Amino acid sequence: MTLQINTKAEHADAYWLRANTKTKNVKLRLICFPYAGGGARMFLPWQKELGESIEVLAYKLAGRESRLRAALYADWSTLLDELIDAIGMLDQDYGECPYVIFGHSFGARIAFELTRKLEALQKPLPLQLFLSACRAPSEPCILPYMYNLDSSAFYARVAKMGGTPAHILEDKRLMRMLEPILRSDMALSELWPDSERTPVNVKITALSGVHDKIDPPMVMQAWQNYTHNNFELICFEGEHFFLHSHQNQLLRQIENECKQLME
Repeated sequence: MTLQINTKAEHADAYWLRANTKTKNVKLRLICFPYAGGGARMFLPWQKELGESIEVLAYKLAGRESRLRAALYADWSTLLDELIDAIGMLDQDYGECPYVIFGHSFGARIAFELTRKLEALQKPLPLQLFLSACRAPSEPCILPYMYNLDSSAFYARVAKMGGTPAHILEDKRLMRMLEPILRSDMALSELWPDSERTPVNVKITALSGVHDKIDPPMVMQAWQNYTHNNFELICFEGEHFFLHSHQNQLLRQIENECKQLME
């Protein structure tokens, strides 16, 4: 049994995985949040692809990687309070820099809710949101909830989603270790309150897989109702995890839009 603890970090390194430490040429930060069960390290290869002018910062969610002993999030309030503290450390510890946010699936929910919280607190906002493979708040889940299934059915749904490598699914011991993390993330994701949501004053670029059966393009178009700024929906050939299968096309889209912001 792993002891889980809650402690407040004193430096940004406790929360952020920084792929580029040579920040002399950085003009924009790309803050990244992973899908349910995902970790910050999945974004490390992005730094090489995006170059030195864009600094990739990936968030280390509780219960995994270097934060293995940190308590999993009991609710959205706990997660958002932590994120506000972590965002506040960026300029203090890494230097001031404008930023954009990318989130995939559960990570997109995090990106949007964090932006709403920042706006409510009158704190500096991201220049743009890249919300990937995530239904808009007004759209109900297409598939039945899975966070509360028994283990056998839960594993079957995880496998069907397609984002977990076969060798991990076949490792029963590893899956037992990952199950609490996946369930916690999926609970927040599926029980995401879909009541009234105030639009943000930030441009939203919705990114969708044409063949996504979990969050198809039709449930992402409604993101246009959640911004007072510009909106666009970009579709890629691929399913829910197109960020892996079509990584190059996705990064070129993000890079091109970031370059426009840096001009």
